[in-house]
Amino acid sequence: MVVRVAKILLVGLFCLFSLRALAIPSVYPTGVTIYDPAKAYNSYVLFAGQDRKTHLIDLNGNEVHQWPYNGFPPVFIDPAINGGKRGHVLVQISGETGGRANNSVQSIGEVDWQGKVIWQWGGASVQDAYSGTGTATDASGYGTHIRQHHDWRRLPNGNTVILVNYVTPVTGWKAE
Repeated sequence: MVVRVAKILLVGLFCLFSLRALAIPSVYPTGVTIYDPAKAYNSYVLFAGQDRKTHLIDLNGNEVHQWPYNGFPPVFIDPAINGGKRGHVLVQISGETGGRANNSVQSIGEVDWQGKVIWQWGGASVQDAYSGTGTATDASGYGTHIRQHHDWRRLPNGNTVILVNYVTPVTGWKAE
């Protein structure tokens, strides 16, 4: 009996130490870790940082430009569909990212290289399909209950398509 308990303890200790040896690292390097110009197309990366700003970096990790707006995700607008204007991006102008139901008013829009808002949708200065200025309760009737949900693009005809999340109660259903 004592031998059996000793074997079980030894197997348990072996398992415990072998799992410890296979532990996943808890510290990871940041920034550009490997960049081989011979194997990568020399380009730029546009991303939203934890600092709630949109950053443009080169492949060496150097910041080329920064916009003071969060992106969810940020999207470059192709100059071919933007009248030849360069450096325009779609970003989140105000509010929380995603479809969080937290009563914050969200607005998204286009900003130029200097960060000037060119076009805005949502929030306190909604622009409807006829380019009229309204309030957060615009003619669409969605008001502040509609939220950007990840993907959006500027179309070749100049319109902007946005995947949205619209939370509305359904009669007869109760959330539990």
